[in-house]
Amino acid sequence: MPALNVGRLVLIGAAICFIKEIFFQFILSFTEPSDKLLYFIKGTISTTVFCAFLSFFVAFQLKTKKTNLLVLIIIGCLILFRVLTAAFPSLIRS
Repeated sequence: MPALNVGRLVLIGAAICFIKEIFFQFILSFTEPSDKLLYFIKGTISTTVFCAFLSFFVAFQLKTKKTNLLVLIIIGCLILFRVLTAAFPSLIRS
């Protein structure tokens, strides 16, 4: 599929994850005793964003074949995540 660019591949990956997560959270909502809508929304959004993040790495590698740059982007994201969690420790406690 040479007509697809990185952004479109990321959107396709995120859409597939979103649809899967909707079904999963719907089934899971039958087991939650309370706040079903809150867990449904938080689970769907957080998993879809995480899948889109991973889809970017896969799409970038498939389209550009620049492994060295991909490794630098991953290291940069890890450093950014570490700095953000050090600056805002409440992000990882919730």
